[in-house]
Amino acid sequence: MSDQYFISEVSWEVANKVGGIYTVLSSRAGEMIHRHGAEQVLFVGPRLRPTEEMVDFRAETFCITLPSHISLLGVELPITQGYWLTPGGEAQTILVDYKPLATGRDQLYYLMWERYGIQSELGYGDYDESCLFAVAAAATLLAVTPQLASPGSQPIAIYNEWITGMGLLYHHLEQPDLRSLFITHATTVGRSICSNGKDLYRYFSGYHGDQMASELHVEAKHALEKAAAHTATIFATVSEVTALECTQLLERTPIVLPNGFDSLATSQNQSVARQRLLDVASRLYGKTFAPERTTLVATSGRYEYRNKGIDLIVASLESLLQQQAKLSSDLILYFFIPAWVAEPRADLAYLLSDTDPESGITPLQYPYLTHWLHNLREDTLARRLGALLERGATEQRIYPIFVPTYLDGHDGILDLPYYDLLSALDLTLFPSYYEPWGYTPLESIAYGVPTVTTDLSGFGQAILELYGEPATDSLQHGVQVIPRRDYDDAFVTKALATILTEASCGLPTAYHEQARETASHALWRLYYDHYMLAYRQILTS
Repeated sequence: MSDQYFISEVSWEVANKVGGIYTVLSSRAGEMIHRHGAEQVLFVGPRLRPTEEMVDFRAETFCITLPSHISLLGVELPITQGYWLTPGGEAQTILVDYKPLATGRDQLYYLMWERYGIQSELGYGDYDESCLFAVAAAATLLAVTPQLASPGSQPIAIYNEWITGMGLLYHHLEQPDLRSLFITHATTVGRSICSNGKDLYRYFSGYHGDQMASELHVEAKHALEKAAAHTATIFATVSEVTALECTQLLERTPIVLPNGFDSLATSQNQSVARQRLLDVASRLYGKTFAPERTTLVATSGRYEYRNKGIDLIVASLESLLQQQAKLSSDLILYFFIPAWVAEPRADLAYLLSDTDPESGITPLQYPYLTHWLHNLREDTLARRLGALLERGATEQRIYPIFVPTYLDGHDGILDLPYYDLLSALDLTLFPSYYEPWGYTPLESIAYGVPTVTTDLSGFGQAILELYGEPATDSLQHGVQVIPRRDYDDAFVTKALATILTEASCGLPTAYHEQARETASHALWRLYYDHYMLAYRQILTS
C-alpha cells in the first residue's frame, strides 16, 4: 500500500496561540512537510482577526482554483489561503470565517442530536463558537481536498480535541468513507474532575464518564468528545496516562502519539533576556540584583491553579519561609501565567525606561506584579503572593513576580518572546497534578534549562521510561520527576522547597548540558514515526 498521504489537520490553535496544542502542531509541521511534501500538508484554523495583524501567518494564494467562500446551509463562509509560519517551515493553511454559520446553528444541532444524540442545548461558554468553527472547517476540507490532494495520495483528516469534534462528525456524515484521526490532548471530564478539586486518581476506576459529565455540567462537550472518539477511524491521545483516562471515561482505548519538539534550541538574546529579568525585578522591589548572586526560576502555562501545580509552588515558598531557610542567593521566581490582564504597569514601564541609577530605589506597590489585573483583589495567585510578602519573603531573599500576560515580545514590560526569557533561566518548575503531556518542561530542556515535572504528566512518564527511578532523585539528567498522587501535597511541597534551596547554591553546568541531551530523545524526527504507523493503521482499518 502506498505511503503517499495528503494530511489535513483541523485545530482551534492553528495560527492561534492559546495553549500547548499550538506548540504541538507548529513544532510538528516541519517534520510533516519533510515527510510528505509541502503541498501534501494542509492546516485549517479559525479566522479570528485581520491577517495583517497576525505575526505567524502570511496571507497568500497557494492554489488559484480554490474558492474564496465555502457554501454551507445556504451561507457563504469566507476562507483565506496562506502560510502558517512555523519553526520548521511555512505550512499551507486555510483560515475560515465561521461566524456567518451562526444562522444555521439550530439546524446543525438538530442534526447532531438526531444522528448522535448530542444535547447541544446543554453546551455553554465556548461551545457554540467551537462547534461552528469545527463544522465550517469540515466543510472547507470537503470542498478543497479533492483539488489539493495529489493523484494517488491517500487523504487523511486529523481533528484535535472536543473543540473540533462536531466537525469530524459532520465530515463523516457527508463522507462516510473518510479516513480520520481524532486526537484528544486531555479529556473534558478528566480536566473538570481535577479543576473542581476532586481526586482523579484515588477513585479513578469508579468514575463513569457520562455520569461525571452530568455532575460537572459538561455533558455537551463530553458527548461530542465521546462521539468523535468512537466515530473516528483511529482514536489517539498523547501519553499512556491519558490513554488510561480515555479508556475509563470515553470507553474507547486510544493509541498513543507522544509529543515531540522540532529541534534543540538556542537564543541569541540569552544575556539580554537575563538582564531584562533582573532589571524588572530590581525596579519592582527597589533592589539591585547581582547576576552572580541571583537564581532565576520560573513556571509557565495555563492558569489552572491546581492542575498545573501552581498551588504547590506557592506552598513551597511558604515552606521556605516557615523553615526560615537560608538561601545562598537571591531567588527570583517568575510566574509566566496569562490571566485577566488589564494593561502594563505604567510606573514600572517608566522606571525601566529611566536611565537614572538613583530612581527606583524603593519598592513599588504590589511589587509581585508586572501588569495590572482586572480582578487584582480576587485573583488567587496575586493574593497568595501578596501574603508571602507580608510574611517577610524578601527578608529571606525570596522575590516572587507574577507576569499575567502572553509573552509575545510586545507585552509592554519584558518585551521579549517567551523562548528568549526561558533560555535565560536557571531552573523551571512544572509540578503538575493533571498534565496529559507537558510541553513546558520539554521546551525548557530543549533550551538547556533544567526542569522539574511529575510522574502524573506524560512527559514525566517518558523521562522515567528513559532513565528509570534515578530521575526522581536529582536534576542530573536535566529533569527531576517528582512522584505525585492525590494525597501527597506535603511531600511534593517539601521536594520543591529542597530543589529551590539547592538551586540557590548554583546548579552544576553539567545539568544544563544534560538537559539538552535528554531533549534530543524527544525530537519530532523520532516521534513522528508513531504518526506514520497510525496512518498505515488508518488505511487498513
